[in-house]
Amino acid sequence: MNGLTVPEAYARAIELAKQERYRQCLPYYETAVAWVRSDFWELHFNYGAALLNLTLQYGERGPHPVAATRSSVERVMLVREGIRQLSRAAELAPAGAARARVLGERANAFAVWGFPWESLVSLREAQEADPGQPEIKRQADALLQLILNPPPTVEPRSSHARRVPPRALP
Repeated sequence: MNGLTVPEAYARAIELAKQERYRQCLPYYETAVAWVRSDFWELHFNYGAALLNLTLQYGERGPHPVAATRSSVERVMLVREGIRQLSRAAELAPAGAARARVLGERANAFAVWGFPWESLVSLREAQEADPGQPEIKRQADALLQLILNPPPTVEPRSSHARRVPPRALP
């Protein structure tokens, strides 16, 4: 980007992400990922986090909250790339706490976007990466119980409500 070195682009991306300016930081991450000579897990981890944070970011337009993304299609694309970046970070991260952290974040992304089984797999991988963190095992066990024993659903209508058949249009 405009003659920036990879370290400068990465530093600018981090700076913008800390300000929660996720959309603005993405081109800097893209530049750093495309031109980095010696790949490192933190780059992919932070890029993936920025992508995923953008999918959940809201702003205000007048009195109304509005998504920072332009469409559901864009959100899906960002989630897909965010998870891909976290997967790459997990491949590059050293065994232990760093890899467990990446896998835990990937598990969270899967859970937020409605993929409980994938979330569980990521949590179990995190548990394997760093067995010294009992909280990861507790999270995975709790998620498994939730998957196996989901809470009862609430019937949206009262059982006393009278159903009215739809009317034909004139």
